[in-house]
Amino acid sequence: MNSLENISSSISSVDVRLNGGALTEAGTALEAGAEQIYNNMLRSGWQINAPVLMNANALRNFPSTWAKRLAFGRDPRAMAMSGYCK
Repeated sequence: MNSLENISSSISSVDVRLNGGALTEAGTALEAGAEQIYNNMLRSGWQINAPVLMNANALRNFPSTWAKRLAFGRDPRAMAMSGYCK
């Protein structure tokens, strides 16, 4: 979180998307990993919305090639968070 603070200006926004398959490969369930990142960001002073599940349909409609590949993969789930820091 210190790295985010170092590059942020007086008011910065952040959008986070977490890949379910990547977290599983790292040994963490999607929901648990999202909760841990969410809590770490809150403790670091970020005002973050609670994590929201992105299912295959949401990923297909998200405007990025990452989301499109994930939507048609073996674990088409992600978590989204957004917020800001002053």
